[in-house]
Amino acid sequence: MEGREEQYALLSQLMDTAAELIQGPNTDNQRLLLEGGMLSQVNELWVRQRVDEVTFRGLIQDNEDLFPMWMSLLKTMRICEIASLKFLLSLLEEEYLDSEDADFKEKSLSVVEHKKMTIRRMVEELDPNIICDKIITHWNLSSEGRLPATKIANVKDEAEDESMDTSHMMIRPKREFEATTYTLEDQEVHCLEVSFLCWALFEGVKEAKEFSTKPPPEPDKRKGGGKEEER
Repeated sequence: MEGREEQYALLSQLMDTAAELIQGPNTDNQRLLLEGGMLSQVNELWVRQRVDEVTFRGLIQDNEDLFPMWMSLLKTMRICEIASLKFLLSLLEEEYLDSEDADFKEKSLSVVEHKKMTIRRMVEELDPNIICDKIITHWNLSSEGRLPATKIANVKDEAEDESMDTSHMMIRPKREFEATTYTLEDQEVHCLEVSFLCWALFEGVKEAKEFSTKPPPEPDKRKGGGKEEER
């Protein structure tokens, strides 16, 4: 556990910096980060974070002296999760184009191609199961999931490698309810933010027209008004 908090704090700062570099948006910087494998690294970070959370939460059961250190680490991990999701959402930011611009058509085509590349890489390199698991897990750990009636059942993927499985139900131990350094209210606020950011990311990719694989609808010949109809 020692040293982990500093690592997650550094990763959080890196995500914040990366998000700032691509704001505007700066499509050149977006492309550099995408082609540099940043999405795969974020995916690996989420898996590592989940493994750490399960491992360290189990570790303190037999060592109460580590509890204050654990709660500080947990807060840093949540902030890192939020930073990584905000970075990913900033990749979906599109450049505003003025339709009166003389180069509007060329710029439009460039924007569309860049968005296609972004969506394709997100679909290929981000694990949708992890994102969905995070939505459910953090919803259940937020104030919205306090009651059994509002909890969402976790969905187990039988084909998932057990060491990579992020679908297990996460239960907050009693001692974390009573924590004073990272209060229950702050924990629940962070969890709700993670859940909604994951949902926003999932929807942002799924609803993008560049994501659609459906063929365009065939024209309705009855509405064509062609020469044959005129006869």
